[in-house]
Amino acid sequence: MQKMLFPNSWMRISLAAKHTNTIFNNLLCHFNMENFREAFDCLNANKALGIDGISKKQYGENLEANLMNLKERIHNGSYKPQNKREKMIPKSNGKMRPIAISSFEDKIVEWIIGKIL
Repeated sequence: MQKMLFPNSWMRISLAAKHTNTIFNNLLCHFNMENFREAFDCLNANKALGIDGISKKQYGENLEANLMNLKERIHNGSYKPQNKREKMIPKSNGKMRPIAISSFEDKIVEWIIGKIL
C-alpha cells in the first residue's frame, strides 16, 4: 500500500479527527516553524496593537529569531501569554462592549490553536 502524503498538519488533524476512536495526546508537534510562519503570514497587519505595542512589521524585522524563540518557549513550557489590552467599542444599540486585544505574539499562538481546534 502506498503511503499517502498530506499537504500540511491541518489536513492530518482533520482526517484523524473524523475517526471517533482517535485520541489526541500531543498536539505540541503542530507548534513548528512552518505553522508559525503560516500564522504570521495570515495575520492582518492593520489590526490593533496589543499591550506590548508590537506591530506585525516590527515583529517581522527579526522574524526567524522571534519565531524560533517563541517555539522554544512553547516547547519548554516557559511561554506565558501577556495580558490583553481592553478596548470599549460601540454596539448597534448605542451601548458599549469590551473587546480584548492580544499582543502580536499571542495572536500567532492563538491562530495556531484555532487551526488545531
